[in-house]
Amino acid sequence: MKRKQSLSTYGHLYKRSYPVMNDDRCQCCGEQASLEWDHCPAITTAQLFVRNDKIRFIKVLLCKECNLILSDQLLPDFPSRFYTVKERLLERHKHDLISECRDNMVTTTESLRLADDKFNKLLHRIGFGLIKVDQLSSKHLAILNTETLSGTRIIDHLAAQPDCGLLSESNLTPEEDTQDNNSHPPVDYQTHADTSTPHFALNALDDFKVFLRNNRVYTKNGYLNLLNNDIKSLSTLTLPEQPTQFFGCSWDELTANVCITTSTGLKYSLDLIEQYATSDLIAIKKSVGMYDMEELLDKLGITTREEYDQLWTALRVKRVDVVEILPNQPEAVYDDWLLW
Repeated sequence: MKRKQSLSTYGHLYKRSYPVMNDDRCQCCGEQASLEWDHCPAITTAQLFVRNDKIRFIKVLLCKECNLILSDQLLPDFPSRFYTVKERLLERHKHDLISECRDNMVTTTESLRLADDKFNKLLHRIGFGLIKVDQLSSKHLAILNTETLSGTRIIDHLAAQPDCGLLSESNLTPEEDTQDNNSHPPVDYQTHADTSTPHFALNALDDFKVFLRNNRVYTKNGYLNLLNNDIKSLSTLTLPEQPTQFFGCSWDELTANVCITTSTGLKYSLDLIEQYATSDLIAIKKSVGMYDMEELLDKLGITTREEYDQLWTALRVKRVDVVEILPNQPEAVYDDWLLW
């Protein structure tokens, strides 16, 4: 959806928020210049999350650099956006951090003072609001552990900064060293809260990807927030603490090319289904139109009622919301149904 149309339709849902500091400064790095309000989630993706009770629609102040960092990121929750900014800042300014901003300069009292000011400002931007450094990836924790020109690690420079709020360095243990790959129990996506609903064992990559899509999880930090904030709703599930290690793939792979697998092993693209069973239709509980339905089934390669039943049942078992607007019996809903 285009930005102007999205603002007109969903703009009223967003409320101003100061999640890190109640002050007119960038809520990701603390900068006070070149600020503008950023929609979280992005206004052009609002339709994807309008029915998700777990997502609050907020507007936060960001500086120009942080705004650009997040411009191409589909991150609906602020913590994920916050830690993404921290990681990008560490990557972008790694060289300046290691050199303490003293590369290629004439050694004078004034130039040393300017270098120190630049270095301290950079440390403050990275350390601003950074309470849990263990939320960063192993790659970025390694950057924090790097020694600078003076022989002091970046993490120690940060800890010495006022109001950085860093945790102790015990949180710097790389994630691959904290758990053995084989120590994770199998994932069990089975709940007995509703005995009228079929149960399904979540023990394969495709099924876990559907679970992530159902919960609008796109990043490691979003997944950690889900585990930490929805303990009650997930109490009947056994989920891996580190999905990338458990399944042996990256977060990009975990959240892309999501497929629904039927009981007979047939796979259908959920990404394709959601192009027709849109969140706008789900919001008003309006079934997919007949012509769109026929086009969708044609692209999925479904030509029989039996194949469709398998898909519909798999969507229902895995609690995918699109099933609400895909009729169980198309021939009974559409007057001129001809596919079977």
